[in-house]
Amino acid sequence: MQVCGDRLLTSHDPGEARLLDGEIVLGWAQVKLGAIEAEVVAALKSEQQFRGYMASGRMQRDLGRVSLLLGVLRALDRIRGSSAAAAHGGRCAGGGRNTTG
Repeated sequence: MQVCGDRLLTSHDPGEARLLDGEIVLGWAQVKLGAIEAEVVAALKSEQQFRGYMASGRMQRDLGRVSLLLGVLRALDRIRGSSAAAAHGGRCAGGGRNTTG
């Protein structure tokens, strides 16, 4: 299996190929952002809950985590975009990977 976009990023292991292709990283970031969103939504249900959320430092913690996750996603997008553009002039169809036989 060859990871689309960069002929040097190859693996016959499907899990490793997904990691190299960024799918695992993207899924991890989506789960983490969803958990943060759920916590913020719960804190917004009442003024008392929101005050507790802010006073406990959880708001600052979550803002830091969101900032970190956005940095990871932007870096992943740059990596995927630049390697795909260099090798194929754009993204590959079919989940971003080419299968070679």
